[in-house]
Amino acid sequence: MQARIRAAEGEGHGAGARRVEVHGTRAGTAPPGKRAGFALVLALILVTVVSGLCIGFVQLAAKTSKAQTGSVDQMRAFYLAEAGLAEAFHAVRMGRSGRIASANNAASYGDGLLWVESAETPDRKVWLRATATVGGGRAMLGLIVEPEEPPLGFFADEEIIIESTLLADGFDSTDRSYDEEIAAIAAQLLGEPPSPVAPFVLDDSVHRPAQIAANRYADVLTPEGLLAVLSKQVTLRDQEVGDPIWTLKAQPTNPESPLGPVEYLAFLDDLLILKQASDAGALLVDPLSAPSAAAGPGPTSGTAPGEPPQHTLSGGVLGSNGNITFADATAAVAVFGSLQPGVNGQVTGLDTATISGSTTPRAMQAQVHPVEIPNLGDAVDLTHSSAIPRVVPPGDMRIGTFSAAAGSDVIVRGPARLVVHDLTLEGGSTLTLDTRDGDVELFVTGSILMDPASFVETTGASSKEVSIQAAPEFAGDPGPPLQLDATSRFHGTVYAPGSTVHLGGNFEVFGGVVAQRLEIGAGARLHFDDESYRGVLAVPEQDTWQILDLPAPTERPATGLASLGVQIGGANAAPHPPLGAAHRLDDVALSIRYLDASGLEQRYAGPESAFDWSDVASIEAQDRMAARMQIVEQAGETAPADPSAGQEDWDWDATFQDQVEDVIDWFANQDPAGATGETSPVAITKKQADAAAKAAKDAQKKADKAVEAAVKAAEKAAKAAEKAAKAAEKAAAAAAEDPTSKDAAEAAEKAAKEEQKAADKAADQSAADARAAVASAAAAAAAAEAAAAKALLAAQAAGLVP
Repeated sequence: MQARIRAAEGEGHGAGARRVEVHGTRAGTAPPGKRAGFALVLALILVTVVSGLCIGFVQLAAKTSKAQTGSVDQMRAFYLAEAGLAEAFHAVRMGRSGRIASANNAASYGDGLLWVESAETPDRKVWLRATATVGGGRAMLGLIVEPEEPPLGFFADEEIIIESTLLADGFDSTDRSYDEEIAAIAAQLLGEPPSPVAPFVLDDSVHRPAQIAANRYADVLTPEGLLAVLSKQVTLRDQEVGDPIWTLKAQPTNPESPLGPVEYLAFLDDLLILKQASDAGALLVDPLSAPSAAAGPGPTSGTAPGEPPQHTLSGGVLGSNGNITFADATAAVAVFGSLQPGVNGQVTGLDTATISGSTTPRAMQAQVHPVEIPNLGDAVDLTHSSAIPRVVPPGDMRIGTFSAAAGSDVIVRGPARLVVHDLTLEGGSTLTLDTRDGDVELFVTGSILMDPASFVETTGASSKEVSIQAAPEFAGDPGPPLQLDATSRFHGTVYAPGSTVHLGGNFEVFGGVVAQRLEIGAGARLHFDDESYRGVLAVPEQDTWQILDLPAPTERPATGLASLGVQIGGANAAPHPPLGAAHRLDDVALSIRYLDASGLEQRYAGPESAFDWSDVASIEAQDRMAARMQIVEQAGETAPADPSAGQEDWDWDATFQDQVEDVIDWFANQDPAGATGETSPVAITKKQADAAAKAAKDAQKKADKAVEAAVKAAEKAAKAAEKAAKAAEKAAAAAAEDPTSKDAAEAAEKAAKEEQKAADKAADQSAADARAAVASAAAAAAAAEAAAAKALLAAQAAGLVP
């Protein structure tokens, strides 16, 4: 307690009295002035806390805004990469490579940049990788597409020879079978079967709808019915190509439904009665070459506008890179479609043939790809001569000799892949390709020989289900000859780009044939199955779409777009082309036939960048040929020095995911400068990797030479030891013959010792050489390891590997 004394005068009991007051206070209590200073400090603390909270909220708001902006940029980059893939996809469809701009010269779109890289795999799939950057966002997307080239139809890389009569047309098995399409067209042209008193129309020609119609009428009209209406209007329309002469065939061709014996005889009776009526002049002969355009279907996608309608909804295609020759100019030939000789080829012998389409040469040489024969292990022979059918089960098999004797049947059940060296069908034998459970693929490396009296049957109606492919067993050998003379309604394709293929007159094909030289026998019937091809640009098929991880240098960019190799600032920075103009960097070879503004036909072949599109009024035909980087197998962690080398070593039988990973790795090792030739970290890494590989190779050669020297030294030592042993044997023999001859024995012993000494010396030298070889091999291994380490360091410096 503290005491405070206060004196008061004039108070008390008298004048001068003094009063003393004592007040007590608590220890530690500040005076009023000090209490006011403490409140100020407390207020400052509160203000500081509030200010800190405000700053925190401001920073949080800024960070949230930045995150939202980054998220928006990331999404915009994703969509921009998606747009780049769509643009590249369309470019592949147009025959370009799919490459758009490059990392060093990206294309601009809005306020973003993008580029697309492309490469082609050994199985001709195209891999596209799009990279896009917008603000702080970046994305990389990948797409695998498989370009669908327009089908070649019946095609020869050199020449097509048409020996005599021929019917060629087309259909689409994805819509309906050939017979169903013909029946539908027949009903469209001729209507429903008439009553017995209605006019009767018969077409006996290669024009199939009329033949079916004739069969249908034969089911309605009896011979008596025909005789009863002879006084009415009965018209014979002879549509046989050539002179309008009545033709009586052995049987109705391609009937709507198979005829039994009774119906068949009735049909022949009808034809004979009509023949007699025609000879007697009772029939009005009205020869017509084809139904009128008004009565038939309009032009379809298989024909160009203004061409005559076809008797099927799709046209046939006979083409070559050379000439198309008709050996018999007077033969009845009807081609409902087009003939397309090579760029400098021509159609010869075309006198009386009926061609509904064009015979103009193609604008660019068609490209054919080699056949890849699968490796299916060791070969076994399959020779069948029993009347009991032989069934080849589903699966893969390699067959050396595949032969069927007369009267025997062989059934191949799909799914199956057969690699056959020689296939022989004798007369009376039957080969059935059963595709009800799966496709059948037949690869031929030797030859096919089918007797005209043999039979080939296919159970399916689609040309995709059966394929015959031919290629020589060894590169450089001539292609296997294919003699397809059997009687068959073959639904499938024959692909033998290096072979001579002969189609017999009874080998009716529903599909297509590609050969080096195609020989078409008399009476052949070729029906091109165009499936989904509609005469327009084929749309590539998308196999896989995926989001790719950004490589290390672009995943955490230190300086924005500069870390991606994109230069966007500075006085000397190159301007980025807009997306629409970026295709100019991907120049392709263009071949085009067109009409100019004056209506004259013009042709051009060369780089598309040099072609003036403003002079084109309409395009008659065009083709493009693009060059893409070829994906090859990588050696270790480094990219191949030559992007076009080593395709035969690519393990394309690996799983699909392995293929995806391999191609992504291959992409990562490519020079982003692309065709510009600019230096990049990846290019430097490749050079260093190549140098390292060369150093390791040289070291290995030195080691091999050292080992070879050691082996030679060892062989020399062995020969010396053998010589010493022979000398010792000689000395022992001499001593045995003349024990008293001490000098001879001593001389022989001395010689043996000298030979042994030489042998020991050679052995020591051999050991020394061996040690040197081991040391050299160790040095080579060390050099190879150092080279690999150097390449790894270079890759790390370039940011390719962590």
